[in-house]
Amino acid sequence: MDRVVGPKGLSRLLRSLDVDAKISVEDLARSVLGSSENEAITTVSGWMNGKVLPTEQHFMPLVRALLAWPDEEAALLRAHKRIRTVQETGSAALPESGLRVWTATRLSVCLVMATLRAVFTVCLKADPGPITNPLVWYALGAGVLSSMSWVEMISSSRHTERLAIDALGGIGIPLAVITGLLLPRFPVIELWGRWPAELVGLL
Repeated sequence: MDRVVGPKGLSRLLRSLDVDAKISVEDLARSVLGSSENEAITTVSGWMNGKVLPTEQHFMPLVRALLAWPDEEAALLRAHKRIRTVQETGSAALPESGLRVWTATRLSVCLVMATLRAVFTVCLKADPGPITNPLVWYALGAGVLSSMSWVEMISSSRHTERLAIDALGGIGIPLAVITGLLLPRFPVIELWGRWPAELVGLL
């Protein structure tokens, strides 16, 4: 069920439940919508045929009317939520494997952003000081890169459907920048920024 795509795919799952439940469309309309009038029947038929996605309000009553087991209910709800996300945003919610890759990639980006800021902090406190012009261009480039990364993380985190990961998308880059600016002020951590600064010729 986690691989179901679109209303058509979801309707196939709903019809597979109906094979066992053997409930007529009229009965489904009466149970879910409280009416067996033509309009209600047409609405339920559209859901079962995959012409339209069941509304969020009526999806679980529909699933329960089809006598789904609790584990089937949970899987169908995830599929419905994922398909609705695609329709509303144009981007599919990430599966579990994708979430792991997303998180690892974004944590790596945060580490890089923190290191860029650590290099800048070390250069400012160095004696003798850094070469000015390269440092200015470095600071501008790091700022642009951080801003672009932040925008990308925020936009992509909206499709993860995980609160903690959404938070990482929102605060990950700012937190990395603050960390990179503050931690190298402690001598024991200064090497974190000094080695890259020397490597690129800023010191």
